[in-house]
Amino acid sequence: MENNKHLSFDAGGYCKGFETFVLNNVIYPELTTDLYDRYSVPLTFRIAMDESVYDIKGVSNDYISDFKSRYTTNSYITNDVDFVEEATRLIKLSGSWTPCTYHGVYVNVERIYFFNFVYHKEYFSRDMNGFVLNPDVKPEYNGEREIYDNIVNPPGGCDGFVTFIAIVELDGKLSNEYWIDCQGKTNPGIGLRYLSKLTSWKPAIKDGKEVRSQIIIRVTC
Repeated sequence: MENNKHLSFDAGGYCKGFETFVLNNVIYPELTTDLYDRYSVPLTFRIAMDESVYDIKGVSNDYISDFKSRYTTNSYITNDVDFVEEATRLIKLSGSWTPCTYHGVYVNVERIYFFNFVYHKEYFSRDMNGFVLNPDVKPEYNGEREIYDNIVNPPGGCDGFVTFIAIVELDGKLSNEYWIDCQGKTNPGIGLRYLSKLTSWKPAIKDGKEVRSQIIIRVTC
């Protein structure tokens, strides 16, 4: 079954902590237009038995057109080379992937993953006021870790989550927060109340200096 490319799978096909890894390591392509503030980049790939990823590639224009006709999305789906190259870099560096299996037997099935690149509205401001899209060191939470863990990854589960994008200011406060995704039995208002508890951050650093930069964070509630 190793060489069968057409079977489905009922287990595997994931990399633990992959979404967090992407947020912590993504390098955003600089935009030449401000028509969209979020881009979705589909990549196809295969997972080998040794947990490595191979045969990574972007999708065709026909695939994108067909996907748009079937689904509603608030992102601009693209196979632009700059986005595909960054998504490919991330998936290559991401670590071990659990191979796909069907009834406990490895299958060589093609997977697809949508990488999302979201740009804060501050990036499109004419006066960016010290905003840096790709700092050398990203912002980092600097408050009580237990509070952070209970909000971002609560041990008892949750009813849903809200994903926010915000600016980490030079004084370590969050500003210009707005939600970009909401799922489950919750709403952005509840999510914002949880987000407001995360009050202390280390600002991003560029060329040895603290700068304003964006952060994307998922609040569970």
